Amino acid sequence: MESRKDAKNAVIGIGKEYGFIEKEMDQMAPNVRLAVEESILASDKKVGHAIKTLAKHIYASDARFGFGLVQNADNNRFTNANAQGESPFIAFKVYPNRIVVE
Repeated sequence: MESRKDAKNAVIGIGKEYGFIEKEMDQMAPNVRLAVEESILASDKKVGHAIKTLAKHIYASDARFGFGLVQNADNNRFTNANAQGESPFIAFKVYPNRIVVE
């Protein structure tokens, strides 16, 4: 980080990415804030349920190997993509006698 401002912007960006709600929400009318919080919670529950169902079905199938690869992708640094200024990606090329993962 070059400066405190860069560090602060990085923290704010991470917070936005993971759903941090700023202190300004305290200034909302209580009934409006409650409606917003309930809406977010309902959305999170639906997404969570969908992810659990998907994971359950994938782990019960032959696709669990591929799912494991995708799931572990977060452990990578993506140095090749970053060096080329590209977004990280994963690609599966399926052939009769092999699968190539990029």
